[in-house]
Amino acid sequence: MNTIIPEITNLKYLFKHFQKKPTSLHSKKHSLCEACANRNLLSFHIEKEMKGKTGAVNLVFDAQIMLNDFVSVMGKSGAGKTSLLRMLCGLLTPDSGYIRFGSEEWYNSSTGVNMPPQKRRAGLVFQDYALFPNMTVFGNLKFAAGRNNIHLINELIELTGLESCANRYPDTLSGGQAQRAALCRTVVNKPRILLLDEPMASLDRDTREHLHKVIISIHDRFAITSILVTHDLSDAFRLSNKLMIIENGNIISFDTPENVISPEINTKLTLHEIVASIDKGPVSATLTVFIDNSLIKVNIPMEEADNFHRGDNLLMPAQISNPVVITS
Repeated sequence: MNTIIPEITNLKYLFKHFQKKPTSLHSKKHSLCEACANRNLLSFHIEKEMKGKTGAVNLVFDAQIMLNDFVSVMGKSGAGKTSLLRMLCGLLTPDSGYIRFGSEEWYNSSTGVNMPPQKRRAGLVFQDYALFPNMTVFGNLKFAAGRNNIHLINELIELTGLESCANRYPDTLSGGQAQRAALCRTVVNKPRILLLDEPMASLDRDTREHLHKVIISIHDRFAITSILVTHDLSDAFRLSNKLMIIENGNIISFDTPENVISPEINTKLTLHEIVASIDKGPVSATLTVFIDNSLIKVNIPMEEADNFHRGDNLLMPAQISNPVVITS
């Protein structure tokens, strides 16, 4: 959503650090298992040598992802983002290391374990939809789910707003409708982890924001741990509680989006006017906004606060009196 911030002359509060962790679109978390809530769900240390345009690239990924985390992965093309997803779901075999999901071992080069993709139940959503062209939306979901999951199919169609498209074929769908159908087809298999490889890259802004809400609805409704590859920072702020930056095959930062974006990191990303957080007080609210490579705090009337959401792209006025710069 593009929103115009009213010109405010009373800018306050210079913060060197964030004092409150903001919430994203998914304001509450569901848990598959209360006993697992404080455990690492997915942990991995994997290495893989890949051939790139400029020669060999050594991928080394080491991270722990918690139950119900929503992680956005960003980095330049060729950094290794898609390769990470493919190794996690079993479509690409690492050269060495391990991948563990809870108490299960998906891959271990030392013991020779390499669980096949279908047993990992890691759902991968591609950018190009990968729907069967000779099947309707309902047919695609039924093929993936089997005959005993009609209730789940109907629930997903309703949850994603595809009721009017259920009997249509992929070539009659818009980009947003096709991407929602592809998402449903992956989720109908009840994956334990959802991997999204730039599913919104070809969508316009309005369609993208609608898909944001659909993805979060699915993430919360089915308690799925999600990993999203994206080049759009607004995706990270709107959807994620964690942001991972990959550069030259290595994870150089992995933390909350607010903590990851720093003067050292943000020069590598494209930043415009993006809402980072919204803090509501008793009589007014404070927006933390990225403007190019700086963070500023802007006070707005409380009645305006509900018009803004994390990840919103803003149209800023030409002049703001005495802006408070947090980082630059």
